[in-house]
Amino acid sequence: MTLMKQKEPKRRIALIMNVLFYFCGLCIGGGIVRNLTLCYELGKDDTANFIWHILPESVTMLVMTICGLCIFLILRNVKKEEVFVYQNSSLIQTIGVLIALNGLFQVTLSWFTPEGVPTDTSYRIFVLLGVFIIFMGYLFKMGVRMREEQELTI
Repeated sequence: MTLMKQKEPKRRIALIMNVLFYFCGLCIGGGIVRNLTLCYELGKDDTANFIWHILPESVTMLVMTICGLCIFLILRNVKKEEVFVYQNSSLIQTIGVLIALNGLFQVTLSWFTPEGVPTDTSYRIFVLLGVFIIFMGYLFKMGVRMREEQELTI
């Protein structure tokens, strides 16, 4: 009976991991399709202000695609039971840097956007979110070091 109870959490974790894998795959695929759609629309529209509408969304979609790929790599490592490894902490920090840079790019782009083109100011939160994720990656790296030290002392 206790053996069944031990297998049930592992099955639940495996199910959650599979769902997250599929979700990341859908996000990556959706980002690629949306970027291709934006490129196609850019080729069709020749108005002067169209680039100011498409550029912020295109950059954000590209960042989301790369972040989805990083998350996919983290999930792959976790599935191999390699949770607290330096690669995962580096991937977490990469996600944070990408999100922060996207926020900075969007804010900078809004400064140069011509008048009459609506701009979105909600991208400022991406800078804060990116810095927080970088911090979480750093904490994760500290956890990896602590785990290694613990393994050496045993």
